[in-house]
Amino acid sequence: MLRFGRQTPIHRGTSRLVEIKNLRAIVEGRTSRVCADVDGDPLWFESGDAPLQPAPEAFGCAALPVAVEHHADVVLDAPLDAVWNTHIQAIQETWRQWWRIRRARIYPRAEHKQPFAKAKGVALCFSSGVDSFYSLLRGGYAFDHLVFVQGYDVKLSDTARAQAAERSLREVAAVVGAKAVMLRTNLREHPTFRTADWERTHGGALAALGHLLGRTIGILVISASYPYYLDTPWGSHWKIDPLWSSSQVEIAHAGAWLWRKEKLEALAGEDLVRQHLRVCWQSGGSEVNCGFCEKCVRTMLILALAGQLEHFPIFGGSAPLAERINRLPSLVPTYFPNYEQFFRESKDPQVAEALCGLLRRSRATVPGLRGRTCRLAQRFQGLIRRRGCEGRAVDTHPERIGIPAVEPAKVA
Repeated sequence: MLRFGRQTPIHRGTSRLVEIKNLRAIVEGRTSRVCADVDGDPLWFESGDAPLQPAPEAFGCAALPVAVEHHADVVLDAPLDAVWNTHIQAIQETWRQWWRIRRARIYPRAEHKQPFAKAKGVALCFSSGVDSFYSLLRGGYAFDHLVFVQGYDVKLSDTARAQAAERSLREVAAVVGAKAVMLRTNLREHPTFRTADWERTHGGALAALGHLLGRTIGILVISASYPYYLDTPWGSHWKIDPLWSSSQVEIAHAGAWLWRKEKLEALAGEDLVRQHLRVCWQSGGSEVNCGFCEKCVRTMLILALAGQLEHFPIFGGSAPLAERINRLPSLVPTYFPNYEQFFRESKDPQVAEALCGLLRRSRATVPGLRGRTCRLAQRFQGLIRRRGCEGRAVDTHPERIGIPAVEPAKVA
């Protein structure tokens, strides 16, 4: 724990340490790079679009979730902002309630850090996904900067996808009157960070961007993955994101009043979304979306049910939707209620039959459901035959066709 004015003794025998030293900024031509030695290996961020500052809070945001996961403490060879420091215990208390994990101590350099004047810019972490597009077009902010990072979801080595993402970022930014800021980092390839659970640690990594851009922006907005009333433990969360703020940079969490499905339905008529929506992390080459992974298919189903799929040419391939569903091997149980809902709402017999087959083979992979799966499949097939022959929807409510009542999980 930090106590300003003197250095708290480091208890080296109680846990391992994540040591962050030699924070520095380097400018080479138009490229601004900040770097620190983390456990003896360089961790760096760079951008040719905006100046970066070697803010210790940035490295603290990135390192703290990893340290907690690794049962480690953090030694940071720099003074920390007092506001940022006061939030750290609250963040870790929430993590402890979620994941029952040990709190990490932070040992910074002990002198006071003088706060800087807060910049006026407002930036959005922008992936071209549903959540970030909703924040951009419906979030109520006037964004000055749209920020994307190569090295988070797109690997440093994946040049083709990075170029496609950058091209889309710059085109969207030009339309909305914002500046595109492309960053690169080796964070997920760094030895200390590469084994960490990204679902738990990505929120701190996103918040780090705000502190790196602190000379340019005063607010960084992170888009919600889940709504307020679904209190799902996640790396980026409405309880956590604002607590990464400092006296210089505010980290805001936006868009948590709607499910992702509802956001997509609200945005489906926007030309900008139709041209640039990116939901896929499996596409290769220059394709924005592969069109065949579960996330692509789920997004396409939502659009199809809303009567909007034909307006989205950004999904790869020309195969019919039913064929894409048939190519999915199986679903994780979390998504069973979502696809049952898709089945109930679908008016296309081929799509309904493909959904039935997907649910059947998915349930067969879950112990205890195999026998029931066969019986349910027969009922599903009968419903599909009646739907196809009569040309109209039939009653497919789960409880009335033999599926135990399950609270439908909203599509995330």
